[in-house]
Amino acid sequence: MFPAAAIVPLFALLGLWLTIETRPLMRGRLDAMQVGALTLLGWPTVLAVLRSQFSTLQATPMMLLGFLPGLIFGAVLGYRLLRERRVLNPGVVMVWLAVAFIVLHAALTHQSLVWGLMWMVSTLPALFCGWGTLESVRRAGAQSLLAVWLGMLLVMLVDPARNVSECRADKCSIFGKFLTPGGELNNELGMILAPLLPLALFGASRGKILRVSIPVVLMVNLSGSRSSLIMACLGVITSLLFTLPRRPRDWGFATLIVAVVGATLVPVLRTFPDDGFTWRGILWVRAKELIASHPWLGHGPSYWVRQTETNLFGPNYAPHNVWLEMMVTGGLFYTVLVVVGVGLAISRQSPRNRAAASALLIAVLSSGMTEAPIMPYRFAFPPGPFITLLLLTSLTPTTAVKRKESL
Repeated sequence: MFPAAAIVPLFALLGLWLTIETRPLMRGRLDAMQVGALTLLGWPTVLAVLRSQFSTLQATPMMLLGFLPGLIFGAVLGYRLLRERRVLNPGVVMVWLAVAFIVLHAALTHQSLVWGLMWMVSTLPALFCGWGTLESVRRAGAQSLLAVWLGMLLVMLVDPARNVSECRADKCSIFGKFLTPGGELNNELGMILAPLLPLALFGASRGKILRVSIPVVLMVNLSGSRSSLIMACLGVITSLLFTLPRRPRDWGFATLIVAVVGATLVPVLRTFPDDGFTWRGILWVRAKELIASHPWLGHGPSYWVRQTETNLFGPNYAPHNVWLEMMVTGGLFYTVLVVVGVGLAISRQSPRNRAAASALLIAVLSSGMTEAPIMPYRFAFPPGPFITLLLLTSLTPTTAVKRKESL
């Protein structure tokens, strides 16, 4: 059994290892894409950790402060790109309109719409093509990994006893303990770190991928989140696929996407006992009941967390499945808009950018069987890998891609 007193020093050493290995990945000129990704990835996470650790800090102002840089970035750059008359990305426009529908739904049913509006403002630049590079996103991913590690480490150093817990039925690691930064952010630690891994490794050599992946995968394992560990491992696999020639790479991505989507549909198509998958079974049954009652337009963004129709479980943040979550919130209309929009946005990219976006999509969806990683109307799991996915799909103008491929 690994001693509890050694967990925090272990986390510190893993971060130092990560710092050394990611330094070459962060070299380059600071640009708008990098600033935007950092404001949407690193800063909200640090503020979330501080909010959870220091109970005297009020939750709502801290959350707003966490997303304020992203709001400023989205509004300022979005306005500038609009004035420049940049080419719109039709796929991202569809996703943005899908979230606008959720906001309207919330307004008409007296539910929470603030976070949806904030998400729409933050992602305004993603509506336009060709204002960033894949390299700048990669640098931001590496820097955000370090920012998340440092923020978590500082909080754990303040009160080590509160931030390390013994294993339980649904949380554990290979060290016999798991981290609870701020006393509660165990799932978040894994869900934040895991999608950043493929983001930081785009274009890296195989040796670099393995050396960076080891400390990150161990950190994710320390979070105790099994869904996050699956996401991190698939992030390593997709990063390695990225190093292959185009044809085997594309076949590999296609195979993984089919496998991952198939796995996420299992809870939708099958019924499990109430205690199945650490009591997710009862959540999935309840979600299907709600979908059956409002299949087309859903119940809105706050309905699940406020529902009072059942005494079987206390309200939690989501039905713990990506498809059930989207269907409960926005019904078939919202779900189809998001799926078609993301698919269209990725398909219209250059081959290299399409592979990068596919790698992140696979990593995000791999947790979708037992988690709900796509909730733009609630800013769940800050910083929200879904935002990063949209940034990735707006790197290259469609016209430029076609012109280059025709030469």
